Amino acid sequence: MNNNLDKSFEKCTPKDYEELLLVINEAFMKEEDNWFVKHLPHIFPEVEHATSREIANNRILKIDNKIVGCIGIYPLELETAYQGSKVNLTVGGIGTVCILKDYRNKGLMSFMLKETIKMMYDEGYDISWLIGDRLRYKNYGWDYSGRTCKFEIEYRQLVKLVDDTEKDIHLATIQDIPMLSSLYDNYENRASRSTDNWEINLERSNIAIKCCNDDSSKGYMIYEKENPKCILEIQGDSEHIESLLMKHMLDNELKQITVLHPYENSEVLSCLNRLASNLSINHCDQMNIINPEKLWDKLYPMIKEQCDKQNIDIANYEENDKRQLLEKIFAFDFFDRKDGDIRLEPINWWMSCIDKV
Repeated sequence: MNNNLDKSFEKCTPKDYEELLLVINEAFMKEEDNWFVKHLPHIFPEVEHATSREIANNRILKIDNKIVGCIGIYPLELETAYQGSKVNLTVGGIGTVCILKDYRNKGLMSFMLKETIKMMYDEGYDISWLIGDRLRYKNYGWDYSGRTCKFEIEYRQLVKLVDDTEKDIHLATIQDIPMLSSLYDNYENRASRSTDNWEINLERSNIAIKCCNDDSSKGYMIYEKENPKCILEIQGDSEHIESLLMKHMLDNELKQITVLHPYENSEVLSCLNRLASNLSINHCDQMNIINPEKLWDKLYPMIKEQCDKQNIDIANYEENDKRQLLEKIFAFDFFDRKDGDIRLEPINWWMSCIDKV
């Protein structure tokens, strides 16, 4: 990298926000003006409504006082279950990683990623999460983690398994948020969502939220409007899940759909497994341990209990030892384990596509 470049990497400010929106539109070659505000309003509010805090989530690279690149650190709270205990993790969701074409292949992306990791450590994040080229980001500490189930459901089989589909299914409104929030909390692993998050999701132009309920039970599902074949999220009792899927396939004339669900023990997963013609289990994108000491303190009671059963003393572990053990828990080395390695149950953490950045 040319270290003589007059560069800075800092939090975006309100005076730079409009320029940033133009830069990321250009860098990602979006033909639609203001694409990110229109399609990702949960992380890119409109200029007149964006708060200083929301704007500052975007870290901008300036060369000669011109914005040429960006990495977003979007804060998330992840609620996960481990060894029967609930653990809350602070997550730096990484998104909008870009550099304008004329500034690529100069080492600037590497510079930004290293600075971003330092920023996340200073800001107290436990872990970081992103989607992207694994071999590229692995060099900086990110790797496969978590597990997601993909159920393939065929209409011709569904009609044989489902009887009553006469439910009052409608597009969700603000009045449905208490129900949506209550059902969403049934996920063992999930990103925290406030009422404001739900309101923003209801207004997003790229997704649809359908729900149904009666006096005794209820359900909801979320899918991308441009890709109705993929159900991003579904919750509720079996009867309403069946109705939502059947009505969705009928309305969109679909022969087959894919339904995503975390790898966890639940009635929803059992229902989907019964309806599916095929199942695959995939990683849940890539995770990086930002603060091993902080994360170790949160998980230590559950780690110690498992190590005690294997007669393994971890009392004097150094930071590198702790990091390696934490990586095992997040299943970084799932396919590289050797005989004699410490065996710990993995965290089956998961994040819905709705919350991804």
